[in-house]
Amino acid sequence: MWNTCEEDLRVGKEAEILVLPILKNYFNDHDLKLVSSDWDSNDYVGGKGVKYEIKTRDLKSDGKEATDGLMINVAKVGWNDYIIWNLLDGIYYRDANDIMGDCEVKIHTNDRRPDERADVNTTKKVYYVPIEKCICLKRYETPRTPKEKSGGLKRGVCHIRLDD
Repeated sequence: MWNTCEEDLRVGKEAEILVLPILKNYFNDHDLKLVSSDWDSNDYVGGKGVKYEIKTRDLKSDGKEATDGLMINVAKVGWNDYIIWNLLDGIYYRDANDIMGDCEVKIHTNDRRPDERADVNTTKKVYYVPIEKCICLKRYETPRTPKEKSGGLKRGVCHIRLDD
């Protein structure tokens, strides 16, 4: 059984709230705020209109998925200035223009989750961003607690939003 869309949204929103003060300090943008909609094309907007997207993943930075490349939807990269990954052992980011300039684009296909409509698009273009091309903005002294799992998603696997 997969985690539901509701579970993914709830866990993602909790992480966005927890990471916000860290991002405000790191980017020296104390006007940085969460966007109002869960379905917006970015998670935060800064005081000068800078846009940020964060992805919380149950991966360590030295794991195969991170070294081979953290996945991010091509459309998300185009709509944001910074892409941020909140991993188990730290927070990493990359400038969206740098991702577009030198990271590989591949086709990724998700399985359809039981709570998704039957005609949902399950294939999308994604960038694979190797962790060594990212900047670590914070290392956790104690690794972050993994997301709760009530379904059968393998740890570190996520569904990218495919309706963008």
